[in-house]
Amino acid sequence: MAATFWPMPSLCFFLSLSLFCMREYVTERKQR
Repeated sequence: MAATFWPMPSLCFFLSLSLFCMREYVTERKQR
């Protein structure tokens, strides 16, 4: 059960994290 349950939340977390980093990077580039 854990093997099938683990990848889904981690994938969502990774996607949201990358999206957040991209947005932060873009906003920083625009300000400077």
